Amino acid sequence: DGGMHGVFLLAPEYDDRQIAELAIDRGLGVRPLSYYYDQEQSQSGLIIGFAGYNESQIDKGLKILGEIL
Repeated sequence: DGGMHGVFLLAPEYDDRQIAELAIDRGLGVRPLSYYYDQEQSQSGLIIGFAGYNESQIDKGLKILGEIL
């Protein structure tokens, strides 16, 4: 149940906030990377929590994320 996360960069044409919103609506622990920038230009990406999930849950989450992307 620790706070382990991975940062996954997205191409600039992807709206990480919209993707994160769709992922959260489907039960995934995802946050938009651009939210953490205080400058106008930010990097699009996702911060994905993975601690506290077993391999089957991670596989299911990745499948859902793949459908969203």
